[in-house]
Amino acid sequence: MATPIETTIEDGNLYITTGSVSGNTITHDANKAVEIFAAKIEYDYQNTSPVRPIALSGGKVGLQDPIAMNTGVKMVVEVATGQGILIDDGDSTAVQKRDNLLTMAKLHKELVVVWGTTQSGQTLWKRDNDNKRYGAGITKIKFTQTAGKYGETTGDTTGERKIDVQIQLTRAKDVSE
Repeated sequence: MATPIETTIEDGNLYITTGSVSGNTITHDANKAVEIFAAKIEYDYQNTSPVRPIALSGGKVGLQDPIAMNTGVKMVVEVATGQGILIDDGDSTAVQKRDNLLTMAKLHKELVVVWGTTQSGQTLWKRDNDNKRYGAGITKIKFTQTAGKYGETTGDTTGERKIDVQIQLTRAKDVSE
């Protein structure tokens, strides 16, 4: 069995993993965590629980006030969209990170998503059964890769590859009673 890897969360980066988060540390298996150097993270909240008034007076309007009832699917959906770059580092290349993200997206498993540190105000998306909150999933991902590498290419150093990434992550909360 492989030894778990611990990754320290750095402020300003977006992390996607199948592992677990405790404080500022992600514990994960190899190729199961990707760090995105985030330039921008947007957050969107959608309440998909429509409220429609339904009269309970049996056609005799005026005898009883209508009440509002939730109908349909009762979910609150949160969407985070991140833009940033994947770069070569000592652990893996930008191409390996891209492939790891694609693998996580294709497996359709719940993921843990974290940005920020405990000191700066950490946002952590993970399954929370007590609060009927689901883990995150990758709903859309786009990579932009240019030819070549960036940086100096003198002697043994060959620069680093950078891959731009735009990623959309979604999680939901069941608000039905």
